[in-house]
Amino acid sequence: MRAYSAPGKALLAGGYLVIDPQYSAYVTALSACMHSVVTSTKSQDHSKVTVKSPQFEQGLWVYKLIRSDHGWEAHEIQGRTNPFLEATLVTVWNYWGDVDPVAFDITIYSDAGFHAPSELIKQSSNGSQKFYFHDKEINNVPKTGLGSSAGLVVVVSAALLGEFVPDIGKQKDLLHNIAQVAHCSAQGKIGSGFDVAAAVYGSIKFQRFDPKLVESAINKPSEVKSICDRPWKFGHEPISLPPRIKLLMGDVSGGSNTPKLVSQVLQWKKDKSAEALEIYTQLNDANERFMASLTKLQELADADSVAYEKSVTGKTSPLILELSSNIADIRRWIREMTQKSGAAIEPSEQTDLLDACSGLSGCIGGVVPGAGGYDAICVLVLENKIDEFKAEFSSKSQYSNINWLDLEERSTGIQMEIPNNYHFT
Repeated sequence: MRAYSAPGKALLAGGYLVIDPQYSAYVTALSACMHSVVTSTKSQDHSKVTVKSPQFEQGLWVYKLIRSDHGWEAHEIQGRTNPFLEATLVTVWNYWGDVDPVAFDITIYSDAGFHAPSELIKQSSNGSQKFYFHDKEINNVPKTGLGSSAGLVVVVSAALLGEFVPDIGKQKDLLHNIAQVAHCSAQGKIGSGFDVAAAVYGSIKFQRFDPKLVESAINKPSEVKSICDRPWKFGHEPISLPPRIKLLMGDVSGGSNTPKLVSQVLQWKKDKSAEALEIYTQLNDANERFMASLTKLQELADADSVAYEKSVTGKTSPLILELSSNIADIRRWIREMTQKSGAAIEPSEQTDLLDACSGLSGCIGGVVPGAGGYDAICVLVLENKIDEFKAEFSSKSQYSNINWLDLEERSTGIQMEIPNNYHFT
């Protein structure tokens, strides 16, 4: 028996630019994780994969793996669909080719941050894990947009690959490549991949891989192994928030159509290329300065902890002011993109909310993460001021719809867990 966890994500800097490999993005991995627990035995005639998701009604899928002229196919025996599971199974089997039949039993768990709350909370027998359990099917429980599908693909890929690849949790490049192919295949499009990368590597400065790699692997199943075994040139430099600076994610209980937002921006970029290039350039400069400020703070913390503690005691210290200014510049150009493209990336309601947050105790600044819209906000707050910040925020009745999620940054990506921690009576 083996177990794995992989974190969710928040894209703090690099929204929309992340699609283009020439730009860098800052991706924070979060403490909300997807989990898989797997057992396997030899099978008599064909490989079979049973996936259970006990937190949701009807959370059971049973697949037969069948070889065809076009590679492997995954057939769910009751005709149920789950594109992310199916794409993962097909990609993994196309990777390792003809092997002796294996029967897998995989149980999936998702931490509270990924979905709307539930009244029923169950704790594992040894008290190490705690999850919401819902009385609805998974598709009927609202998601918070923290990358649950990417985390699912990564932990299921690890569960399957671990049967044949020793220490798959440590062979992150291989796991990353296979998970990217599976995730893009499930979505029916070649995404930027920052969510999968964060699930594998943790908090990173990310630059996109060549999308032709994924296109080739999806279109030619026989080439999955050769493509995924080769090094992919892309950026995934480890980076994390400096000490004493904490991330707060606010679920706005809104809702945005991310594909629509992206298509609006891409159309504007096509129609007004010169205008878009100017905004992209300015936004990229602000993003780079934001990441440089975080690096400067981290370097000071490593070199002189006493000096660093003095630098993060209040919002008016020079390094904190610099970081705050860089966040403000990011927002300035995001609002410019919002106006020019017509896409509601930072709509006026979110502008008012972020402006209100920025004026509270300890708040360095905040953004609408990822593609923006009405889903969530993300703010950076000095650790010693978090209680004051939340108290001041809760006093503003006009923002009563905001729910601060119980999570924080997790610098690490995929990791092995102790299977006994997932035993429920």
